[in-house]
Amino acid sequence: MDEKLELLKKYNLEKDKLDFSIDDLSLEDLEIKLKEMSKPDSSFSLSNNQLEDEIRKVLRGMTTITHDYWGDAYEQQLWYFRDIKDGIVIVIDSDWSNYYGVPYTVSGDNVTLDFDNKVPYVADWRPKQEGDTASNFVKEEVEAIVKYTAEKAKEKFEIEKNDAVKVVQDKLDEASKDFTTLKTENEELKEFKNTRLSEIRQEQENELFTKFSKLDGDEDYETIKTNAKNYSIEDLEKEIAVVYARKTVTFSSKSKEKSTIKVPVDFSKDEKKGENPYGDVFIKYKK
Repeated sequence: MDEKLELLKKYNLEKDKLDFSIDDLSLEDLEIKLKEMSKPDSSFSLSNNQLEDEIRKVLRGMTTITHDYWGDAYEQQLWYFRDIKDGIVIVIDSDWSNYYGVPYTVSGDNVTLDFDNKVPYVADWRPKQEGDTASNFVKEEVEAIVKYTAEKAKEKFEIEKNDAVKVVQDKLDEASKDFTTLKTENEELKEFKNTRLSEIRQEQENELFTKFSKLDGDEDYETIKTNAKNYSIEDLEKEIAVVYARKTVTFSSKSKEKSTIKVPVDFSKDEKKGENPYGDVFIKYKK
């Protein structure tokens, strides 16, 4: 069993994930079955598109740090997919000048590329022979290099543009945040100010109403109190003062009328002048 598990490990497989039992198979039969599963044309293999996608995914994970023309460091993919031929993955290096044929195995959805056993290839997908030169480098590959260089330049421009936009956006966000804070603080101050002014106004009104409390119940005074908010404090005091003055004058007039005492005096013409202590004053003005 240990040998069988080691064999599974070789093919990057796990016992629990197989759809068959390894207990019923001999070590030889198990290895034959695993080899069949790893063949590109096996019924267990991925579809062509799936296989190519998985290979590209593996290649994208193989990177190195390099520097561009401007000296900036960036992560670069080491190998790029070109084709699959006769069970061999054909790749080109990051310089876009050297081809290699790389053996691969498939275990379920996993693809393993054996770069330790890669073989130099030429552009027409055959092992490189002695005497092969760059003349084998077809037109399509030259175009691919130009395209790759252009894409890298565009990628660098996009990165720099996005960085610049981010810097500007961060500053705008910070300014917007500061403005929002100031706006909130200003609104709080305005609210406090309005509340305090309202309290002061109410205190001033209460002082006036207390001062003229003798007018409570007067129709004109009550009307002024009801509409107090329509007046400034100065005008409100003037309006109340007018009512107070009118009321005071009315009380004074009524008071004088009630305090007048009329004394009837009757002086006959035959009264002697000497017996009248006021002389002829009342007789004179009585006529």
